Amino acid sequence: MKHKRLWSFIGVAGVLLLVVIVYSLSYSKPRPFPSNEQALAEINNVFPKAGAEVFQHTIFLDESHVFVPFISDANATGMSLWKWKKRNWKLVYITTSGQPLVWRIDKKDPSSYQILWNFSEQSNIEFMKVYLMKRRNYLVSNNVEHYFPGVQMEEKIIISENPYGSIQMPNEWISVIQSENKLSPSESSLFPNLMNYPQYFTFRWLPYDKSDKVMNPLELPNGFSSWNDVIDLENVIWIDASELE
Repeated sequence: MKHKRLWSFIGVAGVLLLVVIVYSLSYSKPRPFPSNEQALAEINNVFPKAGAEVFQHTIFLDESHVFVPFISDANATGMSLWKWKKRNWKLVYITTSGQPLVWRIDKKDPSSYQILWNFSEQSNIEFMKVYLMKRRNYLVSNNVEHYFPGVQMEEKIIISENPYGSIQMPNEWISVIQSENKLSPSESSLFPNLMNYPQYFTFRWLPYDKSDKVMNPLELPNGFSSWNDVIDLENVIWIDASELE
């Protein structure tokens, strides 16, 4: 009996030790972010095509997720995303394009969604409009009509004042996404696997010059991207102004 109790005690102690180790690895408080030189070196080590040369800023999206915009040796703007993982700051994504994208830090929590961008002065963008959109739809099933209203919500961002930066998803957008997520599949869609977010909602954008004219997206530089971990990103796609209501 004593041996059984001893082994039981050892087993319980081992499990508790494993829990402590896993917790410390997963939930330890982040250390200070790497220096500018270290961050640039890591970007170029992970993705040599980036040619990162100028460190622009360290933008904490929350305690454990960081956005670092940079300028390349070709004078192009780029973006890098970092997260605290296993007691280290890990570079998880790099792009040599500064066009907007959405980082869904927690896919289930729209308040964690961040819109990121980085434009050079040469882009001549005065401001951009970013849209949350959902196309209206109409379906008939078993002689029952189902109508799904469309959504078009707009957020204006002044690029001339903020050539690079991030904003949290606007509160109105958060409320709309949350309200859709609260609906049961039978209420929100006949085809829940196809109609739920993110397929249901999309992010679009339009750039404008100083004359308030829509700019040609072909005039804006494109780039290359590299993933270094699994994260939830969505490019913000240019939309033709004629498609807006």
